[in-house]
Amino acid sequence: MKKIKSGQIGHFIKARRKELKFSCKEFAAGVGLKGPAFISMIERGVAEFPIKGWATYADALQVPRQKFLLLVLKSLHPEMAPYISPQNLPNQKKCQKKLKVHKSAVKVDPASHPA
Repeated sequence: MKKIKSGQIGHFIKARRKELKFSCKEFAAGVGLKGPAFISMIERGVAEFPIKGWATYADALQVPRQKFLLLVLKSLHPEMAPYISPQNLPNQKKCQKKLKVHKSAVKVDPASHPA
């Protein structure tokens, strides 16, 4: 798994955390950490951002998951930044609607397939 340099993400986390008036300790608790040291290290770019926890961080920062995921993706692959935009990500409601259509089209009548 590729590790993410936390510089850009760290700056975002620190700015948003301060905007929400959360201490490092409060934010750490919000993402399930026991203490503030790791958050401080991410914010300073010393520790690497835990990619598996991106959704937890987005929720704790009270930002849309899609927006935070874009930041994570741009940090992971800076060369792709021009191609990564909200317009290029699928709309969740449209995807769910398409999934429902597919599920209804695949229904099998149990009477036509005896066991």
